[in-house]
Amino acid sequence: MYKKFLLLILMIFSLVSFQPLGAIFTNDPVRRGQELVLNVNIDNDLNYKIKDMQVRAFVYDLGEVFSSNEFDVGRGDTVTSRLNWEVPEDIPLGEYVIKVSASHDRFRHSKHIFIEVI
Repeated sequence: MYKKFLLLILMIFSLVSFQPLGAIFTNDPVRRGQELVLNVNIDNDLNYKIKDMQVRAFVYDLGEVFSSNEFDVGRGDTVTSRLNWEVPEDIPLGEYVIKVSASHDRFRHSKHIFIEVI
């Protein structure tokens, strides 16, 4: 009984400390009307395959969301998810904060990045 409880605690701890978002690369700065490309690395350091992972990006000042299709990440693998967003022609020039999240039915991990519209 003790071993099963300890195993359960270790599994929960691994999910709590699991942070799949790796490096995020962009074609920043971008111009109005151009496409912003985010290449988001997802690292699976768990001992099992993750199914139905999705990456989403939320542009705070504009309330716009763009996301990937769902995908799987094998045990110990790193996958790059590509997100594309058409920068509106009518937005003000300047810096924008984007929240990038990798999520699954059991967890969510987020990072914030800055992009510049010139």
